[in-house]
Amino acid sequence: YSSPTKTAERSTTTRPETFKVIILTMERLASLKRLVDSLSDSAYGGFGMGGVDLIFHVDRPKTGKDTAAWMETVRWTVEDVTWPHGSISTLVANENMGLRKAWLEAWHPESDDDRAIILED
Repeated sequence: YSSPTKTAERSTTTRPETFKVIILTMERLASLKRLVDSLSDSAYGGFGMGGVDLIFHVDRPKTGKDTAAWMETVRWTVEDVTWPHGSISTLVANENMGLRKAWLEAWHPESDDDRAIILED
């Protein structure tokens, strides 16, 4: 909080807004592909944005054992996805986070100009 007698300084330089599409997933590859296809075909027109970055958050199975479906999901997000709107990154959990924690820790804005949408497959 700032003192009522002091005004906060704001930069006068313009910086393109960033927009992130964050997808929470685990091992539902067919629905993940449908979601990514739909998002990829969408138009993200201007608004001063510097692109739309795609971020996969891949949770681990509760069993602690990496299933074939889970490994295929991770491989697909890393090797096969094409995204014409910006960068792609894949974050893989070290252990099962569960849906609640995955949502709560999915995104932390880096500045007041950052925007994001969080989706599940």
